[in-house]
Amino acid sequence: MKAISKSQYNLSLQCPKAFWLYRHRRDLQVFSASQKKVMRQGTSFGEYMQGLFPGGTDINQEVSRFGEKIELTKVLLEKATHPIYEATLSCFVEGAPLLCMVDILVPGTHGWHIYEVKSSTSVKPEYLTDVAFQKYVAEQMGLTIESANVIHVNNQYERLGPIEIQKLGVIANVDQAIQNLTIDFTQEVLALKALDRNGQPNTSIGTHCNKPYTCGFKNHCWKEVPVKDSVFDLFPETQAFELFNQGFLAVQDIPDRYPFSGKALDRFTWNKKKELHINSQEVNQFLGQIQYPLSFLDFESFMSAIPKFDHSRPYQQICFQYSLHIQREEGGELEHTEFLDNAIGLDTRIPFIKQLIKDIGTIGSIVVYNASFERKRLEEIGENFPQYNAACQNIAKRMIDLYVPFRDLSVYHPDMKGSASIKSVLPALIPDLNYADLEVGDGGQAMQVFENMLNGVYNAEETQSLRKALLKYCALDTWAMVKLLEWLRNSV
Repeated sequence: MKAISKSQYNLSLQCPKAFWLYRHRRDLQVFSASQKKVMRQGTSFGEYMQGLFPGGTDINQEVSRFGEKIELTKVLLEKATHPIYEATLSCFVEGAPLLCMVDILVPGTHGWHIYEVKSSTSVKPEYLTDVAFQKYVAEQMGLTIESANVIHVNNQYERLGPIEIQKLGVIANVDQAIQNLTIDFTQEVLALKALDRNGQPNTSIGTHCNKPYTCGFKNHCWKEVPVKDSVFDLFPETQAFELFNQGFLAVQDIPDRYPFSGKALDRFTWNKKKELHINSQEVNQFLGQIQYPLSFLDFESFMSAIPKFDHSRPYQQICFQYSLHIQREEGGELEHTEFLDNAIGLDTRIPFIKQLIKDIGTIGSIVVYNASFERKRLEEIGENFPQYNAACQNIAKRMIDLYVPFRDLSVYHPDMKGSASIKSVLPALIPDLNYADLEVGDGGQAMQVFENMLNGVYNAEETQSLRKALLKYCALDTWAMVKLLEWLRNSV
């Protein structure tokens, strides 16, 4: 029988079908770019936290095959002289091999201390079963575990000079929390053995597909869900699954008299009738706020578990790019200016805000999409660099949020699929404009590309090409706002 790993056990808790697919059809597993980024970030933070317990041996650096990792770990466990990173533990329970890798295993006075490293900012419930499995395997091997711990990110830590690793990582003891789980691992293993040999379980899709993690087999299991006009397009997840469990998969399947209320009823009605809805009074009120010169502004940012610059915190959004379209007077020509940091490792925020202050001036409305993001970034820059605080406040106060009329359903088109994001609104109202053909097509991708630039991943030619792609993407964001505002004016 193939070994049951820690990750497989945790997968079985989320969904038994996912456990079976992982063991028999792993080729169906697909992860998004954002999921892969989280995984990489977790690995990077885990390696960084080894510095809390220096002088250890990294099993992954010494050998490559699992059999070799298990044997080397056994040798180091017998010596018990220094920490082991990625300690590879294995045992047999009810004839089934169990396998896990402990991020950091540290010798103590009477046994060993387990440290599981997570790049989140708190101890989440799913981490407890993770550590409990490790402790169980270790004890089945005859090891004494003095303590079990989770190391997570301290998002209140502000970097000033070299990283202070003891402040960046928080060690949380989880002994009592694990004890409270009262897991009978013998019965768990027997159940997993039966699940493995009995064929693919007929588990329906549900909220478990996204909790606690988005499942890598979701594309496979959701292949019967329509790509257009499904209940998952139009309704929040909980409500969508209520409808799905009642037998409604497509919006058109739902009876006209279904007891919806509020915005859900409005969206359902307009989608069912394939109607474009416009509340002219509310749109006119929104347009009445606009003062010239008129600017259209969009930021791009990146974040990292390990803060790269002084006066920054873990996972703080660090601005590195903006696009700005300016119309000096109504009906006037549009000017475009932009900024993209050169990614040479210096703090991106200083050149970013200095150039923005120069480009955007001190008067006139500034149109943004989902203003809370840009306002928060300006607030943080003003806090971190007080010399720019007044200018940041001036820019933030002038902002008008183009998201609002779509969020509040002043305007709704069925092709928006219940979403007010610009990626949904733009193709619904202005089909000629879209992000489909861009090399960089969304904010998450832009974030990853720029971080790779900072880390020197690309050669000179690739860097130059991707800089052009970043500029093109961000410019489309502000041009989209220009055209959406124009559409709103024409609609009323």
